[in-house]
Parts: sequence; structure tokens; C-alpha cells
Amino acid sequence: MVPENIVNLMAFDFGLKQMGVAVGQTITNTARPIDVVAVKSGNVDWAKVDSLVTDWGPDAFVLGLSLHMNGAKQSFHPQLEFFKKELTRRYKKEVFWSDE
Repeated sequence: MVPENIVNLMAFDFGLKQMGVAVGQTITNTARPIDVVAVKSGNVDWAKVDSLVTDWGPDAFVLGLSLHMNGAKQSFHPQLEFFKKELTRRYKKEVFWSDE
């Protein structure tokens, strides 16, 4: 659950080739897609992420947690965990999981 003091969120739908990015806010509980970030050979286009974070100024991030129907983690979960850690390290903001 997102704390009340967090209003503006940036969400990532992680993928091994690209990630969808959306922004939303908690006052109206709305969100909209804004861009796609390339992922090449496991490397995220951090320059693009930096630009989006600068432009939109999120209070925190939401990261889609993609699980199999039985609750097991997807094969790319280690890359997803690394991305989460990098978001936290780079931007000093909380990252919340959202079960897709």
C-alpha cells in the first residue's frame, strides 16, 4: 500500500527488451502511459529513465511483479530485482510492487 504522503507515481512494466512506463497520482487514482524504455542485452536505457524521472518528478515508483498463475516467479525475476535496487539507489525513492 502506498503511504498517503506519496502523490505522484511512476510505474514500470519490466521486460527483457523494453519496459512500458506510466505516470499516475493517488488523488484521483488515475494513470496513463507515457513512454517505452529500451532494454538491450539486459541493459536498461538509464539515460531515458533519468530523463523521464527529471521530467515527471515522481515521489515513488511502482514496479509490476509478474508472477505465474501458481504464484511462482518469472524466469527474469533476478533482472527485475536488480532493476528495483537500481531505481532505489539512483533516485533515493521507494519502489512499491504491484502484482500484475
